[in-house]
Amino acid sequence: MRSPALLATAVATLTIGLAAPASSAADDIPGVDQIRHSWNVRDVANVPKQGPFADINALDSDLAFSGDKVIAGNYNGFVIYDIRNPRKPKVLSQVLCPGSQNDVSVYGNLLFLSTDSSRSDSSCNSTSLPASEKNAWEGMKIFDISDATAPKYVAAVETDCGSHTHTLVPGKGGKDVYLYVSSYAPNAAFPDCQPPHDFISIIKVPLKDPTMAGVVAKPVSEPGAGDVRPRPELPRKAGVGQNTRGRVDPAVAVDVPGGQMRDVRPKVRDKP
Repeated sequence: MRSPALLATAVATLTIGLAAPASSAADDIPGVDQIRHSWNVRDVANVPKQGPFADINALDSDLAFSGDKVIAGNYNGFVIYDIRNPRKPKVLSQVLCPGSQNDVSVYGNLLFLSTDSSRSDSSCNSTSLPASEKNAWEGMKIFDISDATAPKYVAAVETDCGSHTHTLVPGKGGKDVYLYVSSYAPNAAFPDCQPPHDFISIIKVPLKDPTMAGVVAKPVSEPGAGDVRPRPELPRKAGVGQNTRGRVDPAVAVDVPGGQMRDVRPKVRDKP
């Protein structure tokens, strides 16, 4: 197993076709093509985006880490990199599967990909459709990455308003994982995303058979609000759902047997 220190180094130093973080001072914003970083971050490698991912409209989304690999989400799909040597990262595979936003998470050998743009179907060969099209597909895609050089598409779960982003929560007992899906704002012109759409979708994924994944609950997260919004003052608890916009709702624990949640945000300290 890779040490936490090595993983932290990879997180802090690997640049994968992404812009480096800017200074936090509002009056110290870098100009175009200027790179600035905090005192404890160094850029040690850069892997230019390739093929259809190099297109100006192929925007990057989230990163997910698993051992010595990092998965980079992109509006056109995802890329898996080998980061055993952070100074010489290698592309293991690149999967073309259009459907923004393609936020990613990973658990064991399973990769989860969020799609919140209307597509003709759930396949990676789908074409774009307007959100006003009733038969359009949006939701969650599941890949088996046990062979990181050849990921396999194993399942798809359609969700109302699609999946803009999601949070993965391991289930109790280690047999399932739950995906708490956050969607974009509703619109009366979108047949599958009617107002107020004040709920989240919760997907249960059996680890032994991810093809049986499906939506098991749609708890109302903020009645009448029309979308999930931050409410950080609520505490995190075991079995409590949280989407990536920060909204925590104890009612979710009543509807779904969620897993243990813990705060894994890195501790930030000032330079001595």
